[in-house]
Amino acid sequence: MTCPAADIVLRIPNTFSTTDSGALNLVQGTGGVINPAGAEEDYSTLIRDAYLSLEGVWSHVQVMDTSSIFGTQATARNPMLGDQVHPSPRSSAMGTGPTWVPLNGGDVAIADLLAATIGQKSTATPGDLMLAQRFRQEFLVVAGAGAGGVDLAAVYPLGPTAAQQPITQADSLYVPGLGQFAMTSASISRTFATNSIRITNLPGSPDLTAYSGRVAVVTGAHPGPTTGDRQIVSVDLPSIAAGAIVTATVAVTIARTGDRGDATSITVSPAAASTTSGLILQNAYPTANDVVTLVIYNPTAGAMDLAAANWAFWVLR
Repeated sequence: MTCPAADIVLRIPNTFSTTDSGALNLVQGTGGVINPAGAEEDYSTLIRDAYLSLEGVWSHVQVMDTSSIFGTQATARNPMLGDQVHPSPRSSAMGTGPTWVPLNGGDVAIADLLAATIGQKSTATPGDLMLAQRFRQEFLVVAGAGAGGVDLAAVYPLGPTAAQQPITQADSLYVPGLGQFAMTSASISRTFATNSIRITNLPGSPDLTAYSGRVAVVTGAHPGPTTGDRQIVSVDLPSIAAGAIVTATVAVTIARTGDRGDATSITVSPAAASTTSGLILQNAYPTANDVVTLVIYNPTAGAMDLAAANWAFWVLR
């Protein structure tokens, strides 16, 4: 389920720490025993399992897993926690080494993850026949790629590779513990024969070397999977000599080229006259914005010059 279909997002509470920070006695066992061994892990798992059991129960409810921020194991110290059970607040300085504390803290990391889960507002692009859809895709951070760069791989090896995902410069990249980055000026490269995707020139030139192994999220507002109903276009083919192949261009709204998130393909239903005459439509593909090129073959023994006729076009994404 994707968030555009959800009205409610249930956030799984964070995993607890095993340390009774400040002797607040927030975790208690049977008989009021303070911080019994293993209770933090047990309670955290019970709560997480309860929330996960609600996934898919209601079509309008989405469960947001915070384990990418806090992990699933109760540890003695978690820099994303302010005490034993509560997320850490935004701090004014970032520590180093064993005292490392995220600059924004657990609270801000949760807010960033929520924003990434929700994605951007669904809006219509001028000329679109359907509303754009929220796009959200998780990636595994493989390694940093210099200042302001990162290599991303697919989280699930049996699904599409990272390089196949239609992310664009209009999207945003969220890295837990680091923040969210607009990709307006970023470069997105898909190297031949590799399954990863490389993003460079992120704003602020963050160093993502230490974030290898984390799950990052790319969100944005992408065009929907199809741009709507068929379009009826008058097509006037040129005269085609016997055995010749010709091309013709027609105006088809929302046809798009390239490998970006808005690239489209075309399905065509030619006019009956062109089919019964023996002409063969070999291909139809976008060659510019709102322009489709038709490739027509005349296998007959004579030249053919048909009158203009209505063809039906479907633009698919």
